[in-house]
Amino acid sequence: MKKVLYHGSGKAFGEFVIDKALARSSEKDLTQGYGIYMSEDYEFCKSYGNNVYTTSVDEKNIFDTLSKKAVRSIIKKVEKMVDVHILNNIDLDTIFKKISSGEITVNDLYVELNDILESNEKFYFEHENLFTDDDDCLTKRIEEAYKMVIPDVIKFHNKFLGMDMYVCVKNEENLKIENIDTEKRAS
Repeated sequence: MKKVLYHGSGKAFGEFVIDKALARSSEKDLTQGYGIYMSEDYEFCKSYGNNVYTTSVDEKNIFDTLSKKAVRSIIKKVEKMVDVHILNNIDLDTIFKKISSGEITVNDLYVELNDILESNEKFYFEHENLFTDDDDCLTKRIEEAYKMVIPDVIKFHNKFLGMDMYVCVKNEENLKIENIDTEKRAS
């Protein structure tokens, strides 16, 4: 099933591009880092400029961070790729609350996982040989696996706006512009 999403911009363009030079805000002001921010709310997107772009995303390609099951599934995929039991050594409820509250961004979830695992004494001593400065250390493997399994589009709750939002964080070429509504604003 497809989810129809909108992106508002003051700029006219023919394809979506993730580029920090195009961002209206600095990275620290972007709740999920650089990406293409979208909403199901057309009227809201109009507030970002006179061009409203329509796209649709297959729901299976959306990581719904508002679902603990989806967060668990992503961590389980990472766990399988790095061949280490992560879920047994973390508090999923705490991680889910941090994501839901915006305390950690989805883009930084792998950092949180690594911090938790490194600070877990039992886990650290059982896997001490995997925590090295080498390129294939566990920390790096978790980061790489996470970036591979994370879907292109992330659904999250923006607490400042009080609404659910979507952000495309990679493979923006998969977002096809289906329609552009241009509204002339009075000067």
